[in-house]
Amino acid sequence: MTEGRSDNAYARIETDHHMIIANGNMTSNSALAVYYWNLHNQHIGRINTYLANVDVPYVENESTRQRYKAILEGLRIWHYFRITEFWGNVPLCLLLLNWKRQHQL
Repeated sequence: MTEGRSDNAYARIETDHHMIIANGNMTSNSALAVYYWNLHNQHIGRINTYLANVDVPYVENESTRQRYKAILEGLRIWHYFRITEFWGNVPLCLLLLNWKRQHQL
């Protein structure tokens, strides 16, 4: 998606996503925007699932668990940053969402 801001945005086909970005025609309803919205939110959801269950598996060294947890918390913030970069102020979900909790937001 960020390639559209560079010289790589040139494309001969009008429907190519690079040309849509370069021409300024990208909207929140375009297929590319929906793809990245879903991609980042899926990753945040998977990370939340792991973090909710991080204490369940047995590990020999507790520092390994803490290192994985710190890495995943950093990745979650990176995905959230990418979402807010393109869509602005969106809620940050730090909990694992189920169907009921999701609709309360």
